[in-house]
Amino acid sequence: MHILNKKIGIKLARKPLPPHLKVSGCPRKYDLKKEAQDLLDWSEDENSLRLYAFTHDKEYCASDLDDFGNSDNDFALALKKAKERLAMHREQHANDDMLKAHVYNKTAHVYDREILMTDEDIKDRQLARQIKLMREELLAKSQAGIVYDEDMLATQKAVLDQLSEAQSLLKRANSRIKSDS
Repeated sequence: MHILNKKIGIKLARKPLPPHLKVSGCPRKYDLKKEAQDLLDWSEDENSLRLYAFTHDKEYCASDLDDFGNSDNDFALALKKAKERLAMHREQHANDDMLKAHVYNKTAHVYDREILMTDEDIKDRQLARQIKLMREELLAKSQAGIVYDEDMLATQKAVLDQLSEAQSLLKRANSRIKSDS
């Protein structure tokens, strides 16, 4: 296949796309029940460490797995179980010095939801602590009779309100994540 470049008057050769990258017609349909079982069977192997290895020989990408999970409850459950198994295999390999720590740490949050929850809980506690300290400071200064101008009080109140709203959004997001997993 050649394309004529009119500006310089030469033909440029274009390599044909590989078959798995050609996009035409209707989107492909996959038997998600079979794919879910394949994923579970594959994840039982101790050397299964990353979802990319599962999708390497498939016609779809690892990023499609979440979409499959959103459209099929059985696949979502299989994906969750596979991630748990992968987290266990990865931790065992890391403990046996078969997986380098920097490689493990780089992607641990994808497979191990407990790590993700812990990080989010820490952020949530830090935010709650900041709000508490700011409120205590405002209360102490007002009890000490320190006079503020109205603009400064309004600004501090707005900041406290924003922090409180951010904290409640974090709590809602955490509860959704916990209910999903």
